Amino acid sequence: MADFRLRVTFSKSGRLGMLSHLELARALERAVRRADLPYAVTQGFSPHMKIAYGAALPVGVESTCEIFDVSLTEYVPAEEALSRLAQVSALDLMPHAARYLQQGEAAASVAFPISRYEVRLSADCGGAQEEGEGSASGRVHPLDAVWGGGRSRRRMRADLRAGG
Repeated sequence: MADFRLRVTFSKSGRLGMLSHLELARALERAVRRADLPYAVTQGFSPHMKIAYGAALPVGVESTCEIFDVSLTEYVPAEEALSRLAQVSALDLMPHAARYLQQGEAAASVAFPISRYEVRLSADCGGAQEEGEGSASGRVHPLDAVWGGGRSRRRMRADLRAGG
């Protein structure tokens, strides 16, 4: 049986940035099934989809460049597979590129061993907003001011050394 490994690049944003890695894995598997892609399954007592994910993100962190690899039993043009996945995916979990991997190319779980983060800090870390804005008390939680409501981007870049 032929085994075609398709690498899909997707973004994780908005409310879906709050998904755990396990929830993200389930959502991606569902998208592959809904897209009616001919996915391969493992052999053995408990068969499951042959799919590999990139490094896990912390809960609440968004990303514009996440990857997963799915093994297919039949060749489907990458553009067609991407189109099918885009039709069945949530807007906050949208695939934006797909390509087939060459023989011997690293799996998604080890393809990018280093992540790059961008952190945006606010000078006013705990100031209050006008009444009626923010939380019920009209005050902003200090972390909301820093993280923009609890969300950040995977592409974070920071120099946290003393004097950096």
